[in-house]
Amino acid sequence: MKKVILLALLTLGLSTTAKAQTTIEMQASPYNCGRASTPLYCYGIPVTVQIGGNYAPSGMIWVDVYPNNTGFIWFNTPPFQTSAQVTGATRVFNSIGQVTSITIAFQGQADPEGDGDSDSYVGSLTLNFSYYYSAGGGGRGGAGAGWRFTVTGGKATISSN
Repeated sequence: MKKVILLALLTLGLSTTAKAQTTIEMQASPYNCGRASTPLYCYGIPVTVQIGGNYAPSGMIWVDVYPNNTGFIWFNTPPFQTSAQVTGATRVFNSIGQVTSITIAFQGQADPEGDGDSDSYVGSLTLNFSYYYSAGGGGRGGAGAGWRFTVTGGKATISSN
């Protein structure tokens, strides 16, 4: 009987201290990233954010992914403002070697619920790109002729405990 009561108390204690999982969804909007680059680099991508199914303030993300599948993603999406470490990436290329889609796995620490603690999170970000050739001139990405790329859309899913 004592074992049953102890087991019940332990179970009750675990269930009251366990944190619910928070899911964050982000939808990326079309955005001109400037000059096509290696590493894949684009900052200021606008995103619409939902935390736990509720719309949150929207913001932007900054993506920097190296050929060896490392790098970072900066989320400037209140209240989720953090830098995530890239843990892997899968690319899809067009016939001339440009990345048309990338799926990035990442992890980090943040407080997405705003409850004053630090939670571990993991996630996945998929971005789709299109390219165009520019004859030169000023503007974002620097002067000179070359390929420019645009985010055409994408989605991130982040889970924290």
